[in-house]
This record gives sequence, structure tokens and C-alpha cells, in this order.
Amino acid sequence: METSDVELENTEIPVKLGLRFAIESRRFANGLDIPEIETKPVPSKEELSVEQLEKRRLRRERNKVAASKCRLKRKAQANKLEQSSNELQAANQDLENLIKDLKKEKSSLESMLNKHECLLNTEVEKTREF
Repeated sequence: METSDVELENTEIPVKLGLRFAIESRRFANGLDIPEIETKPVPSKEELSVEQLEKRRLRRERNKVAASKCRLKRKAQANKLEQSSNELQAANQDLENLIKDLKKEKSSLESMLNKHECLLNTEVEKTREF
């Protein structure tokens, strides 16, 4: 291999070109026609006018601000959801503790009821004996 071949293998293919190549390869493998795609050459920085460079700079600056704002908003939303989750978990734990306490109280009341001898029944039985 020559040095130029090695350089070509080590260079990354832009995503658009890679996708275009994949689509064209599949179409060719399936026997379909490969559509001709018109490409506009992107002017290099040397070819851009001062006005175009300023537009690009402003667009990038606006995008930077918008991206930062989006990241902050996403972070705030994540914090809000985490706080809400923590509050719901705490409320759930409180309810589970309440259920446990009520079950204990129920079982103690049932055991008290089972141990209790009804005085009314014993009095009725005494009156029947006479």
C-alpha cells in the first residue's frame, strides 16, 4: 500500500457521504437504479463574504445560547422529577408504615376480643339456671 492509500483508510468519511454510499450500495445490490443526487459545493471560509461570515457567527452564537438554555431546562426538569420521586417514595413509606401499624392494632384487638368473656352471656346463663 502506498502512503496515500493508508491516509484514505484512516480518514473519516462524513456521515452524509457514508449514508449516501450505503443507500447506493443497497440499491445497486437490489438491481435498482441509483438516482443522481445534485450536490452544491459548500464554499470554504476563504470564499465566504464578510456578510456570510457574520451570519454564520450570529447563527452559531444563537445556537450556542439555545443549546445552553435547553441543557439548563433539561437539568431543571430532571431535578424536579427526582424531587417528586423522592416525595412520592417518602409518602409511600409513610403509608406502608401506617398499614403495618393498623394491622398490628387489628391483630391486638382481635386477640383481646377472643380472650374476652362476654358478661352478658354469663348473666343470661345464670338466669336460666334458676
